[in-house]
Amino acid sequence: MQKLKWFLMVAIVATTALTLVHSAGLNHVLTPTTVKAAAPPVIAIASCNPTFIANVPGGSYVVTANLVPAAGQNCIVVTAPGVTINLNGHTLTGTGAAIGIDILPGMAGAHIVGPGAITAFTTGILDAANSALLENLTIKGNLGNGIVMTGVDGSVLDTSAIVGNGANGVYC
Repeated sequence: MQKLKWFLMVAIVATTALTLVHSAGLNHVLTPTTVKAAAPPVIAIASCNPTFIANVPGGSYVVTANLVPAAGQNCIVVTAPGVTINLNGHTLTGTGAAIGIDILPGMAGAHIVGPGAITAFTTGILDAANSALLENLTIKGNLGNGIVMTGVDGSVLDTSAIVGNGANGVYC
């Protein structure tokens, strides 16, 4: 009997509180809120001398100027998965050797986006990872291959101009 009295008392207090909230015009529905994580900062690529290393997993990079690496050096090397590199209308110009953008094995999900151009390297882009997306690029005048996709699965080349490269435009 004591438990029943206690239960009724709690029910009456809860009902009274709800009635007071309703009569006060506080008809808010309590809903859980979700706190979204801040987007990672965009990382500027202002030089590739020395070679720029894109090493933040899921990092977003933007080229801020036309770039030329040191003689015989790669311009940009991707060493983390899920990296996005936006050429932002700029040109990577090689010195007749090395690679413009080198996506290393295991660094899946890279996204290289233009507009922008890669020229005068031995190879413009070397994709040795899976699921890369290369889009809106101009790959021209490289001494060897414009783009090499080696040992990859699921990589996509979309809406790009590949012209005037020494060996192959795209080599898979």
